[in-house]
Amino acid sequence: LKNQYFEQQYSGAGTAGIFRGAWHYAFPSQSDGKTQAEFFLANGGAWNADGKTLPGVLYVDHTLDDPNLCFGVEPANLVAWIREFSDTYHSKTNRYPVICTSIQFWNWCVKDDPSFGATNPLWLSKYFPEVEQGAIPPGWTNYTFWDNITSFWHNGDLDSLTKLAAGQ
Repeated sequence: LKNQYFEQQYSGAGTAGIFRGAWHYAFPSQSDGKTQAEFFLANGGAWNADGKTLPGVLYVDHTLDDPNLCFGVEPANLVAWIREFSDTYHSKTNRYPVICTSIQFWNWCVKDDPSFGATNPLWLSKYFPEVEQGAIPPGWTNYTFWDNITSFWHNGDLDSLTKLAAGQ
């Protein structure tokens, strides 16, 4: 599934000088990580070193329409799926995708696997007020992006965002 307005929005952001990027909703119960990463790369998720394009985002979190909460996938299999997606993306772009998740999902479904913190930037979603401010999944020491229902932040200045887009 691809946003029908993606090309217009992506090129419009670039023309306006705005940072741009794409994200992929993970569906681990539908196909393997490699297949989904290749689809993402072929449909707008590729990164290039133009200084405006952010690395692709893998959105791996629960959704309201996910009755199985963890996609019906066991934690070890979900970790392997995320690793396969991430490694496939990296093999084609020389960048690791940003992982967008919540602390709840990571704790429940990935079982605190710390291995992605060394390679993948973190986009932390905080939708539940009972989550301790500043809590992040194991393996990461900080987040790159943070959002909640009403707000979005980059954890840094314009220079650090430019470096992220440039692959530095």
